Amino acid sequence: MINDAAMQALASYQGKRMLFLGLGTGLGSALIVDGVLVSMELAHLPYKNGCTYEDYLGLRDSGGGEKGSGAGM
Repeated sequence: MINDAAMQALASYQGKRMLFLGLGTGLGSALIVDGVLVSMELAHLPYKNGCTYEDYLGLRDSGGGEKGSGAGM
């Protein structure tokens, strides 16, 4: 099984090294070096105020339909 960021990275890979960062409902990331794919979970790294990068960059639905109301904002 492969995540969506890894599939997008493979689709646009043209050789050598590539770091893919995809911004959608969250932050997807993948690294390809010499044809070897590594799915990364950079979005879950701590950013600030106890939140992750995904909390700041991803779209959150608080139940009231508000988008972009990530934690700590």
